[in-house]
Amino acid sequence: MGKYISVERKAIPPDFGKDAGEVTIFVLSGKKNYDKNLREIVAEHYKGPHVFATKTELNVTYDDLAKYRFLFVASRDDDEGARIYEFVIRDRKTEIFYTNRQTWFHLKKVLTFYIQQLELKRQHP
Repeated sequence: MGKYISVERKAIPPDFGKDAGEVTIFVLSGKKNYDKNLREIVAEHYKGPHVFATKTELNVTYDDLAKYRFLFVASRDDDEGARIYEFVIRDRKTEIFYTNRQTWFHLKKVLTFYIQQLELKRQHP
């Protein structure tokens, strides 16, 4: 997993964590299981400033791009009964999308690892 979720593989923005005033937005999906896992994993593994927001709140409540630069978003595809997840970090300032370029079946394991990697990058920009 580690080789797919890194700055070098363009899954984490190189500028992530450089500005102490930035607040990361973790986008809620509206899916009960995903949102619950996301909240729990972020609470345990991510210590930086952050908020949880729905997609409709993004441009209304969190429109300050200098403060709320990075979004963490998951997309889900149900393929023949299997749930496949892809995670994306969107840099709202540059409009560059960073993705792991992989799809994952094990939500909690991959989500935990991704959040841990973000925390490491935040601590060591």
